[in-house]
Amino acid sequence: MKLSHWTGSPDRRHFAVLALASAVLLLGAIRLGDLAGYDDAMFAAEAKNIVRSGQWLPLTMRGAPAGEHPPLFVWMQALSFYAFGVSDTAAKLPSALCGLGVVLLVWWLSRRLLGDAAAAGAAMFVMLATP
Repeated sequence: MKLSHWTGSPDRRHFAVLALASAVLLLGAIRLGDLAGYDDAMFAAEAKNIVRSGQWLPLTMRGAPAGEHPPLFVWMQALSFYAFGVSDTAAKLPSALCGLGVVLLVWWLSRRLLGDAAAAGAAMFVMLATP
């Protein structure tokens, strides 16, 4: 695919700049700090149990069922652990990728419904307001 394909229209340029800026902000910060809060550690522990036991359902915590929440996020963390090893960074990666997806989805929907200027503002707001 040629570079002119991405730089040809303003929409594609805006999308590329937004995707790059979001990726730098969201993915660049995942190596900083530890898992924040009880829930993050609990989800990571459940994902670690999946990696160790190979049992994807039911989710367990210390041998007891832990079915208080839908399992998709824990499964995403387990896949990240399989790919990159068990670490805080691998535990944070699914959240960062979902955050990137939300920013791009907000831009796309806003652009379709409200126009380019509103899309840029909405996506920038979501990108900068997301912790």
